[in-house]
Amino acid sequence: MKEELQDWQWIYGKTPRFSVTFSTTLSSKDISVKITSYHGLIEDTDIHCDDKTVHSLFTNLVIGLKGTRFDAGAIEISLVTYVNSASLTALDRQLCSQFVQWIVSVL
Repeated sequence: MKEELQDWQWIYGKTPRFSVTFSTTLSSKDISVKITSYHGLIEDTDIHCDDKTVHSLFTNLVIGLKGTRFDAGAIEISLVTYVNSASLTALDRQLCSQFVQWIVSVL
């Protein structure tokens, strides 16, 4: 019984749907990301940035989070995996790495 109550599924897997929005400025660009989670898993992500290139870059970065546990460690692994596998310019890779560090720090 004790193990069951300490299990991830028991603690997080039954959470209701919720959304949370985080905002920051990276490389002089105002960025916000809205994450919607249900039963402890990321259901949707939405990036807002006035710079269309940065918006597209970060949208591609976070789209792979769907189905990931709403957990800083799991999110970091998913994002770093994308950054390391995507064909990005050095500048885009640096910007994505800054985004990953920021989002993990606020979770």
